[in-house]
Formats: sequence, structure tokens, C-alpha cells
Amino acid sequence: MANDKIIPLVEKMNPVGPGESKVQISEHESKLLIEASASRSGEIRKLITPGRYILHVNGKAFIAKDAREGATWDEALYHLIQYGFLQISGRGDSLKLTNEGYKAADEVKNQLSKMQDDNSGRGKEE
Repeated sequence: MANDKIIPLVEKMNPVGPGESKVQISEHESKLLIEASASRSGEIRKLITPGRYILHVNGKAFIAKDAREGATWDEALYHLIQYGFLQISGRGDSLKLTNEGYKAADEVKNQLSKMQDDNSGRGKEE
């Protein structure tokens, strides 16, 4: 996760400890949340075959180029499940966004939009 960007804090359903109700979401986690919330089903499907790791969400395929990247996507899914933003459905190859996941996706989108607005406003002041 060293190359993975971190975006602002997002409310989470399952606090880690007393007073902890926010969590940092990685770039991979935010991509999955945003894409799943934009899809009609709110679903992420995982396909693993020898030498291939693919996540299908909202008509897009996130394809890992190697096992390391596949592990990064798996870690993102694991965190989103732990935070209460995704739940496992089917035979375990499908995950669905929870109500908390939709709320988190909205918060991520709002924060990213605000960050873009802040960045675009900096150039105007000079």
C-alpha cells in the first residue's frame, strides 16, 4: 500500500475502539466504493483464475497485472468488509454495498469534489 494514495477520513460503521468512528480510505477502496455506488446493483464480482485476478464493478474490470496487485485489491475488499461498507453474498465471489457503504461512497465523492475545488481555487488567487 506504499504507492496507494490516502484520501480524507470517512465515517465507518464498525469503530475500532472507543471514540473511533472514522477511517482513512485508500485509493483502491475509494474506487471500489464509488464504482459500486454508481452501479444499479451495488455489486462487486470477483473472478480469480490461474494467473488472473479481476474485479467487475459497474461495467468496468479492474484487472491485476500480477499477484502483488491482486493482493492489494483483496486487501481493499477486506477493509471495506471490516468497515461494514460491503457484505459478502452468493458463494463469496460477489460483494454488495451496504447502506453504510452507500453513505461512505457519497462522503468520498463529496470530499474528492471539495479537494478538486480547493485545488482549482489556488491557481485563481495568484
